[in-house]
Amino acid sequence: MRFVAKSFIALAAVLSWTEVGQGQSQLPTYTGAAPAAVASDSAPAPLRAGPVAPESIEGAWVSDKGQPAGPTMVPQGMGQPMPQGMYGQPAGYPPPGMYPGAQGQPGMGQPGGGQPFPGQPGPGPQNFGEAMAVPGSCSWEGDDPSCQPGDGCRRRRGGLCDLFSTNDFYTDTQSHRRIWVTPEYVQWFVKGNPLPPLATSSPPGTPQTTAGVLPESATTSILYGNDRVDTTQRPGGRLNIGYWLVDGEFLGIEGQYFALQQGVSTFHADSTQIPGGILARPFLDVNPILLTPQQGAALLGFPNFFLLGTPVNLTGTVDVRTTSSVQGAGALLRKLIWIDFTSQRRLDFLFGYRFFRFDDSVTINDVSNNSGGGFFAPSTTTSQDLFSARNQFHGGDIGLKFQQYCCGRFSGELIGKVAFGMNAEQVFITGSNTLTTLGTTVTNAGGLLTQASNMGLRTRDVFAILPEANANLRFDVTRNLRLTAGYSFIYINRAQRSGDAIDTTLNPTQINGGTLVGQSSPTFAFHDTSIWMHGINAGFEYRW
Repeated sequence: MRFVAKSFIALAAVLSWTEVGQGQSQLPTYTGAAPAAVASDSAPAPLRAGPVAPESIEGAWVSDKGQPAGPTMVPQGMGQPMPQGMYGQPAGYPPPGMYPGAQGQPGMGQPGGGQPFPGQPGPGPQNFGEAMAVPGSCSWEGDDPSCQPGDGCRRRRGGLCDLFSTNDFYTDTQSHRRIWVTPEYVQWFVKGNPLPPLATSSPPGTPQTTAGVLPESATTSILYGNDRVDTTQRPGGRLNIGYWLVDGEFLGIEGQYFALQQGVSTFHADSTQIPGGILARPFLDVNPILLTPQQGAALLGFPNFFLLGTPVNLTGTVDVRTTSSVQGAGALLRKLIWIDFTSQRRLDFLFGYRFFRFDDSVTINDVSNNSGGGFFAPSTTTSQDLFSARNQFHGGDIGLKFQQYCCGRFSGELIGKVAFGMNAEQVFITGSNTLTTLGTTVTNAGGLLTQASNMGLRTRDVFAILPEANANLRFDVTRNLRLTAGYSFIYINRAQRSGDAIDTTLNPTQINGGTLVGQSSPTFAFHDTSIWMHGINAGFEYRW
């Protein structure tokens, strides 16, 4: 592996001296043997080169062994810079006359062995161990004995290089940092849960036969439903952990987990607090005694309600509670596929496993109090309908991660992934009702919209696609610590929502355990829909 890496380094260096690539600054062309890309490990320490200037590398990879080739060096006595790798070159390099000598005399192309040229001292550094500063990297301080080969740069004067210098990809690849951790705070919107109309009311004086009956009109207003719920922004957290398997940051693994705070919405209505006192739960009545289905309503509150010809007073309440929760995780192999030290860009290939889970539920509770009258004793009726849905996705994930250093300490990151796999959809429906009269309570299965025809647990697996996109802006506080802020978007094309599991069609013959006559309603059928979530994220990344 090291031999292959060094071969690529040498090839990249030769190409950079013989042909200018896209985005490179123009370099002089020399005759004779091409300079070596990496100074020999056996060369004396004072003559060993330092970091390569990013301006002279295009799309090259750097080995993780040994001290990499260094910047242009100026030996004592020379007014002109000498190209890296000059010492130890084959005979005939550099060409005669390439560098001016003393008092304007032609320069001397010495045989191999790397002898200095005669002449007067030039403006460059006055010892062979001091290299010219490289823009965007650490300044050098002689041949610092504490700097080991492969460290990427010498220590800055004052010892602050590792803390406050600007990062770049070359420095990153030579820093021997293996682990990174990125905790983030997220604030995301989630696609709401669609609900049918669940509670209605009517103005005073509305006839009992049309009170609370859909469609929405001058005599019926929808108090809750007929819209999406749980649409407010909710907080959460995301954690990314990674490990480079090999020094040089070209092969690593990373894992991610995120979760949002559970979304909860509640609704409460009390007939005693509604002008006119009318409160109802609407449905489509398919009673077999009707010639055609028609809209109906279960009245929870109604003044002077006629019960088999006897007027009674109904007062009632209805409560609806919805919940939704989301979490996800993944494990990826990250491999470098392209890096450009000149323009400070890199592109990584991502491949791995993706998990995603989305749960939501709708619970409807109602209470109706009958004041009694005539032959009817006072009574209380309560009922509950529960609809719960779960989506659990497992699949293979593939994507790209693009990074760009710019503007000193700032850098940008774009991540695009798409997962392909199976989504296990699960829906659970249940309900119950109780009637209490004169201290006696009778409980039956089924509420209003949950009956024997649709209650139970149902599951199925469907093929789904789950893409994700992230855009982040990063700011380096130190060499190891950076702040991050950005935007994220996640989407799944096939999922089941609890709101879509609600069927408002009702055959009332089966209520309270009655025998079903006619159409079996309500029913259940899987209904695929999409789920998306998006929002901002902010955190930090620490590397060591």
